[in-house]
Amino acid sequence: MGSVNIVKYANRFCLLLLFSLIIVLSSGAVSATTDNETVNPTNSTEPIINEQITDQNKNTPIPHAAAGSVTFTQDEIKQASHEVKTHIENNKNLPDKVTINGIDVDMPSFLRLITSLTQKINNNDKTGITYVKCDKPTAPQDTITTGQLTKATYIEIAGIIQRYMDRNLKAPNYSTKTGLGAYWGYENMIYTYSKILDPTAQTTLPAKISILPWKYLSNYLGTFTIQQTKDAATRVKNYVETEKKLPGKVEISGIDLQGKPLTIEIEMPEFLQLLTTVIQKINKN
Repeated sequence: MGSVNIVKYANRFCLLLLFSLIIVLSSGAVSATTDNETVNPTNSTEPIINEQITDQNKNTPIPHAAAGSVTFTQDEIKQASHEVKTHIENNKNLPDKVTINGIDVDMPSFLRLITSLTQKINNNDKTGITYVKCDKPTAPQDTITTGQLTKATYIEIAGIIQRYMDRNLKAPNYSTKTGLGAYWGYENMIYTYSKILDPTAQTTLPAKISILPWKYLSNYLGTFTIQQTKDAATRVKNYVETEKKLPGKVEISGIDLQGKPLTIEIEMPEFLQLLTTVIQKINKN
């Protein structure tokens, strides 16, 4: 069953459009369909990292910078990934740092650790990873669209990020390799690779990983299937026909960012955004 992410929007909607869409969704004239598209770009000619960085030297020695020769185990980095992921999902922003084995690691340096670990796991390499102090990106931006990355794609991007950081000792602003929009931003990369490595979510690298635009996180309400949206539309339609007015909110069930079931009440502007998105998904199928 296809699903839709819903975020909180400002109060703007058209009563007639909303009611018309509710009727369409609840009338049985449309049916729910699967919408499990995956993305695996193979023919992109765009530079993978901003600032025209090319992947010329895959054997660049790793400078040790201010962090010295500290090495973290893979389990330590995985646990830190869980902590960063949880912080982002609870607070809707990046933490300033994460503590690994008593050492405070800032987010740019953490990005290098998690992209390095992703590759090591893929190569069945059990060794630890040297902590290299890296600077923040200069101008991060994120214009990604909702979608999924295959394992092959996110591993390829991890290698490009890690080698860029080894050469420049700073995090990239974004990647352009996903095929899901022009820029996959710095913050979103940290969140996504933290999800990939979270030991409470999976014990192996996932075959694919879902990503959202970073701007959605601050207003994220939940993810809902087409059928769950149609059920809510029926409730709104029945209310309007009985009370001759729109309800203030509608109850809908779905899942949260951690994949856990939730039931919430969403206001009509957000419900309109959900309805219009679902109508387009149904039309594509």
